[in-house]
Amino acid sequence: MRNTFPILFALGTLAGLLWLLLGDPIRRLSGRWRDLDAAAYLRLDAGLATLAAGLVGARLAYVGAHWDYFASHLAEAFTFSAGGLSWVGGALGAMAGLAAFAALRRAPLWVLADSLALPAALLAAVSWGGWLTVTR
Repeated sequence: MRNTFPILFALGTLAGLLWLLLGDPIRRLSGRWRDLDAAAYLRLDAGLATLAAGLVGARLAYVGAHWDYFASHLAEAFTFSAGGLSWVGGALGAMAGLAAFAALRRAPLWVLADSLALPAALLAAVSWGGWLTVTR
């Protein structure tokens, strides 16, 4: 099925962002999930900034790697729906986005990076799973 990757990517992103917002899901499920604090919103904002920077970095790296084609089709370089993302560019873009977010918000970089570790692993796993179903 060709639509598996975007569906799994969206579901993985949603699950990761919910994890960031809820913080500790076990504690939140015990009845105290309505008391979201400023740290929860900081984690969510960091996740959104990292996701956006990662997607831009992934597309820029893909376009750079296939510049022979995109040099004559420049308008397609900005079309995410045409496909083509580089995981290396995504990882580098995400790290740069997180570092920029932490610097702008004067937030501890390593604490934010630690809170993003599980959602990033989840997103990577479901993305690879979606990619495997497309290539078969």
